[in-house]
Amino acid sequence: MSVFYADNITVADTLTVGGTVTTVDETGVLTITGQIRSDTAFATPAALTATGARWFASTVSGGVLMGFGTTNDVALMNRAGTVCLGVGPNTTAINIPGTLAVTGAATFVDQINLSTSTAAINFKGSAGVYSFINANTTDVMQFSPASAGVVLALASTGATVTGTLAVTGAATLGAAGATLLNLGGAAAAASTSTRFSKATTAIADATGTAVLTVTIPNAAHSGSVRVTLVGSLGAGGAIGANEASGTVSYDFAVARTAGVNAVTAISSAYGSGMASVAGAATITVTAAASAISGAVGAVNTFTVNVTITKGSGASANHTCLVMAEVLNANATGITLS
Repeated sequence: MSVFYADNITVADTLTVGGTVTTVDETGVLTITGQIRSDTAFATPAALTATGARWFASTVSGGVLMGFGTTNDVALMNRAGTVCLGVGPNTTAINIPGTLAVTGAATFVDQINLSTSTAAINFKGSAGVYSFINANTTDVMQFSPASAGVVLALASTGATVTGTLAVTGAATLGAAGATLLNLGGAAAAASTSTRFSKATTAIADATGTAVLTVTIPNAAHSGSVRVTLVGSLGAGGAIGANEASGTVSYDFAVARTAGVNAVTAISSAYGSGMASVAGAATITVTAAASAISGAVGAVNTFTVNVTITKGSGASANHTCLVMAEVLNANATGITLS
């Protein structure tokens, strides 16, 4: 039997319905002054079809709301009808289009994925701020105290420490082909020391080869570049590659006035030492400065050229490792590459 009501139905006591309760449209209201519940828990019912929904007590999951939708199977909306929390269609994905505020502890058993290039995850506590930011062009992990700016930034281009870096254990600084260490401030700033190391291969025998470039901007500059070279013989000699190695050091004085070409002067060699394994050829390692390149009103450069000479045999393709340190007296200072 079907019973049709054109007005509201108010139930103040128990209402038992053996069939389906149907409202004419969304203006039809079923008002419950007590509660809606299932006294008996059920197992999860069969899969739903489109427009279907179930609200029941589960023997495993407790109170359950099931639905069937294209964007969400189940959704919680605000008073304006905007979805605030959704369960993805036939998935375990939870969709939160707005801001998620967590006042208690949150535990993540898997990773946190940022789906957009400008997304950011900020962890903030009373003692400080810890930011993990994926910007459009750079991957950055930043650490900041609550009352100051970033003190440590780890980017795809390197790490920046704005305060004092204290290392109590071993520290390794390295990169393919070259290593740069700035001491006392930013690279090329006034009153700073920058240490640089670089390896050069395939050096022809007895031929001056550039292993370091020194750059001097068009400004007032005074500086010193201390260079230590380690040269080794290549394969082809009496024994084999690296059968002889030599080390030598030089100091290069650098001076420049704005609008005038830079000048450099090289010291005498010091700290020289040459070593060869038994039966190997001897080695000689020396260095010189190239001529200054660049106009009087532009950036100037010169190179440190190393000459590695074998004492005998046919070894070739020598190698050189250079470690250089520049002391800058002026801002926009001298740099190494």
